[in-house]
Amino acid sequence: MMKALLSAILMSCTLLCGAQDSFNCYAIIAGRDATSDGSVILGHNEDDTGEQMFNAYFTLPRDIDQKKQYGRKATGYFWAEFPGMPTADAFMNDNGVAVVSDNCKSREDSPELVDGGVLYEVRVNVARYARSAREAVDIIGNLVSTYGYAESGRTYIVADSREAWLVAVVHGRHWAAARVPDNGVVIIPNYYVIDRVDLADTANYAASDDIISYAVERGWYNPEKDGEFSFRNAYANDRSRVKPFNVERHIDGFKALGIETSDPFNRPFSFVPENKISVTDIMTALSSHRRGYAVGSLSRNSTVLSTVFQMRPYLPKAIGCVCFLAVGHPGVEPFFPVYLGMSRMPKGLARYGDNYVKAEKKHFTDCAGMRERYPACSWWKHLDRWDAIYKNPGSLEFQATAKAAMLQDEIFSAQAAFEREMIEKHTPSRFHGYKDFHLADDLNRNFEEYYAKWLFNF
Repeated sequence: MMKALLSAILMSCTLLCGAQDSFNCYAIIAGRDATSDGSVILGHNEDDTGEQMFNAYFTLPRDIDQKKQYGRKATGYFWAEFPGMPTADAFMNDNGVAVVSDNCKSREDSPELVDGGVLYEVRVNVARYARSAREAVDIIGNLVSTYGYAESGRTYIVADSREAWLVAVVHGRHWAAARVPDNGVVIIPNYYVIDRVDLADTANYAASDDIISYAVERGWYNPEKDGEFSFRNAYANDRSRVKPFNVERHIDGFKALGIETSDPFNRPFSFVPENKISVTDIMTALSSHRRGYAVGSLSRNSTVLSTVFQMRPYLPKAIGCVCFLAVGHPGVEPFFPVYLGMSRMPKGLARYGDNYVKAEKKHFTDCAGMRERYPACSWWKHLDRWDAIYKNPGSLEFQATAKAAMLQDEIFSAQAAFEREMIEKHTPSRFHGYKDFHLADDLNRNFEEYYAKWLFNF
């Protein structure tokens, strides 16, 4: 956590994201009793401007710094990387813990930081060390309490096959976490959605020790006037909380999953859906798009990646934990299944092939002029395709969405049979600190075949 490195990170974030901070990601989370198959589902759109380049890797524990932290050594993980970005990468580790985040501005103007605070380290530490979503909460909380958070604010979403949590961090040393109800769905645009925080209910809430007293001290919360403490009312940036595009995207997310809300400024933390939520429901919601900068769109022109993590407790982690990955804009891309038991991604999806060690070392140093220096990466095909569609809508967009829908149907139609075959063929293959080579090879080929078929359509 050197100050020089932090300054470089913040500078790269500013240059890449530019002035647009309105649509910095979107998330939908469904608890296991709210889903049609009993899984925990976490859907996320990554929104970023400027030159972006998506890379994907699987890491192995042997290649990670094995100094013990949090009482254990590091584990491997699937890594969805955007070089130069401190807050864009998504992870799913070998313990079946996924982490993504949304930009959520706070009102804090006097942050306390140690050695410049933490930023990129937060998600990386979760990926390397968390054995559960609840442990991820503790890791994030300890980092923020110890060093302070270096940006205005953010909500990290962590999930495993049993539960999901939101961890809202504030510029400086304050944070609050809330568990997603098992029967509930939570939607996050770009503001804090955590409302009440009951520190006595440790099964569902956690926070920095002075989360309430500090808000009182700053004049953000008056117990006599305001009643029960609300984290979002006390700590959220007021402008961000009422901006139309945030409010409308929140409401539209509810609508996309079958619930109406009559009061746009009093939205619940979670809701119980009338019908069980499926992976395809969340994919459809994340893919919804309105042209220009109209309010209410869940995906934007700046949406560069969509991920839907499905964590199924009734299957071996290698098969049961899967990240459905839409490379590029989800409105015109199919979602490919990335199983946790895989060991590699197609070389065209990373500038260093499968050399993730080099990617980790150069994440913040090799992040300019990437298109010119790595022209062979398939990412540029996805980028150019969406750019052409966005500039010239009509038949091109119709053809693209039709082709994506056809391949998506093929993927889902074959998925159940494929998974049964893998379990029967490789049982009792599971994670015991290593990947089963033969299972991984079959899973790798499954992804590669679908992805090659899709590229052939370009």
